[in-house]
Amino acid sequence: MKDGAVQSLSEALIAKGVAFASRDGAGRPVFPEYARAEGAARSSRAGIWANDHFAHPYDERFRANRVMH
Repeated sequence: MKDGAVQSLSEALIAKGVAFASRDGAGRPVFPEYARAEGAARSSRAGIWANDHFAHPYDERFRANRVMH
């Protein structure tokens, strides 16, 4: 619960910077609300975003290997 409303666990983890938003094959967020939570976590340098050397797995993995499983 957040502000009296139900919040998804995924969104809460992303907002805390312990997870990242998934992207589709074109690099667009699968769930826009998760991308907003990720953006806020990045801006506040929460969790994984506090490390200057962390690379979003989509950026690193997808561009190196475009094979989708």
